[in-house]
Amino acid sequence: METRLAGRPGEIAQNVPGLQLRNGTTKRIFREAIWPFLPQDLQVITDDLLSEKVLGDRGWFEPKAARKLVGQHRGRQEDWSLQIWQFITLKLWMRTFLDSSPDASAT
Repeated sequence: METRLAGRPGEIAQNVPGLQLRNGTTKRIFREAIWPFLPQDLQVITDDLLSEKVLGDRGWFEPKAARKLVGQHRGRQEDWSLQIWQFITLKLWMRTFLDSSPDASAT
């Protein structure tokens, strides 16, 4: 989710110290503001798709390293949101296109 401010409010926000970068991350204030409002369902989905069993099923990933990223992200030690999102979307893609059998009724 990304929020963009147009016109004068955006210009003001860009000039406020601390809004642009923190540990190389932009839009820090928006990420911190939205953190309490993230649905609990996202944690359930993340735990399901990035469990050690699911990540280790093909041997493509090191499950403990992925779980470490999730733990650091949840503990707000590091912002691994992009990497976690990439894992989730890849696992969903794999479920859809690699794990599903062709629909027999389509023939």
